[in-house]
Formats: sequence, structure tokens, C-alpha cells
Amino acid sequence: MDNYNVIMIGPSGAGKTVFLASMYKLLSIQRGYTSFFLEVDPEQRKLLNDKYTQIAGPGEWPAPTQFREISEWYFRVCIENDSFQKFPAFQFTYLDYAGERIVDTRSNEESVSDFEIKLKNADAILGILDGRKILSLMGDEDDGQVFVLRELANILQIIQQTQSPIHFVLSKWDLLNGKYTLKEIRDRLMDNDDFRELVKKRGQKVPIRLIPVSSVGMGFAELQPDGEMRKIRGAQAKPFQVEIPIACVLPDQLTSQLQKIKEKELKIQSKSIESEPDLTIWDILGEWVGSGLRKLRDYLRNEYQFSDILLKMLIDYAEMGASEKRKDAAQRAEKLRQEKENSLKLVQNEKTAIEHALRSFLYLISTLERDFPDSTLI
Repeated sequence: MDNYNVIMIGPSGAGKTVFLASMYKLLSIQRGYTSFFLEVDPEQRKLLNDKYTQIAGPGEWPAPTQFREISEWYFRVCIENDSFQKFPAFQFTYLDYAGERIVDTRSNEESVSDFEIKLKNADAILGILDGRKILSLMGDEDDGQVFVLRELANILQIIQQTQSPIHFVLSKWDLLNGKYTLKEIRDRLMDNDDFRELVKKRGQKVPIRLIPVSSVGMGFAELQPDGEMRKIRGAQAKPFQVEIPIACVLPDQLTSQLQKIKEKELKIQSKSIESEPDLTIWDILGEWVGSGLRKLRDYLRNEYQFSDILLKMLIDYAEMGASEKRKDAAQRAEKLRQEKENSLKLVQNEKTAIEHALRSFLYLISTLERDFPDSTLI
């Protein structure tokens, strides 16, 4: 079973640990909407359930991750077919780095080196943007300016060290929903020179997304005048879009790899991606699809050697431009939903489980692009 590494970076209090616990809670049961579920080892299951109990139950919020703590969480994506047979498809390793690492200078040389190695080997980077701080930014409050100057600056400087797809996860969307649109928040972030330049440069090579999530959902907690969040008595937590980031990892990493393959091939042909922007991977390889796939496999990393059908499906998605993805997004989401439901009926082994999981991922991405067309930062 192939493993994919995701690194979460963000300041203390941004909601990284809360997000992981909420993601596991939602995806620990296979639902018709997602059509897959997450499985973890017994010890981590207990820890995540305990954290979610602190989140969704009465009492205080979970304590922030400690400074020197590096939490590695192992999530196995599994499929249960109509006969209640379970098949594993992938494993995702989430590395949750303590928030103080973003702004604290106490890291020793060994921990910094270890972090840099893991950063370079990541399949995706989750930059957690604290929705509470974004709310302050949108309201031109002092906390928002401090967030931009200190926390956002550090996050961007770390992200610049990687060539992986970037998913800016906008936490605590329940605070922003109804007050500001995602486009308004996106535009405000793009007003920042550092954010805009990183997106402009990185966006030419890797997918960059701005994904609104809420680990507790709407109407569960309310912001107090002192800046603290208070749980509303009797309210029920209903996580919002916490399943989307994990669904984006594989399609976005493959999109990134295809871009590198295009650049390498065009360099061999003494051409540039800028002068030939509309060429497909098949145009560049100069092969018909069947032999082109075989040639493509020589470039792809081992854990991205999917079946021909799956690989072509993912490539078709990757070759779509942002405007094309926004166009007819609702119809595309419905088509993918039907394909996902049909593929579940065919799950009988690990191979068909992988195919179904990837179809489920593409369906979830299509719902993001349908509901939040401004989530793609390119």
C-alpha cells in the first residue's frame, strides 16, 4: 500500500489538531457522500476520538500542540463494498508540526534539518490560515496586521522551500461564512505582496488552493468580545469540508509531476512551456495515448503508477485549465458522482479499491470547484 506524506504548518491556535480530529471523525465511517473511510491504529484512534470529544463536547478546547512535539498521524483510506468486504487503498501520513515552530527561534539544528527533509519529500503542504486572524484582517484590526507581518510571513517563507502542491486551509470558516465571500478573502490575501508573488511564481508549476473548512461547522461556537470562542449550549458539531484537503493530495501531486515532465520534454526539444502553453502531455510526448502512457511511466514516481484507465482519467483532469474546471462545474460534479457510485459496485480487491478511491477524490474536488470557484489560486 503506497504512502503519501502531507505536512501541516501553521501557528499555534490555527486549528491543526482540531482539523485532524474532525477529519477523522467525519471520515471514520464510510458515507454515501465520500464513499471511503479512514482507519488508524488503536492508539491513534483513541487519541483522535479524545481530541474530538474535547472539541465537540462540553468543556474547554484541546490544548495546542507543544513546541518540540512532532505528531505523525497515519490514515489508511479504505473501501467497504456492498458485501461489507474491506479493502485498503492508500495511506496518508500527516505530520503536524507544533505551531510555535512557525514563529519561535528555539529549534535546534537537528530538528530544523529533519523538518527540511520531510518538507522536500512531502506530497502536499497544508498551510493553515487561522480564520479568526483572517476575520481581523478583513476588519482592518491590529490582530490581522500582526498575522500578516508575523505568522503569514513565516508560513510563506517555509512554503517557498518546497515544490509540492500547496493547500491553504482557511480554518474556522464558520466565523467568516455570511460575513465575507471566499473571493473577498482571496482578493485581500492577494493584496499582500509576499502572498501574491508566491502564488504567481509557484502557481505556474504546482496547484495552489484556498480551501475553507470548519472543524465544528456553522452555529456550534460564537466569538466573544475578548477574542475567545465559546461553545453554544446544545449545539451539535457538523464538520464542514474537512474531507476536501485529503482528496486533493493525489490529483494535485500528479498535476505537479506532469508539469515537470512537460518542462523536461520541452527542454529536450529546445522549446519552453511559456512559448507552447496549450500543448497537452500527449502533444509533447509525440505519442498516441497508449504508448504515451508507457513513456509517461518512466517519469512518474513509483507510488503514482496507477492503472492506464485511472492514469488517463487523472491526466484528463490535470490537463484542464482553471477556467475550464469552473465551466459546467455542476454537471461535471454530477457525472463524477455517478461514476463514483458505479465504481463502488465493482470493488472486489485492492486494485478496484484504489480506482474507486481516486474517483471519490475527483468527485470531492469537483464539489469544491462547484461551490467555491475562487478556491483555485492560479
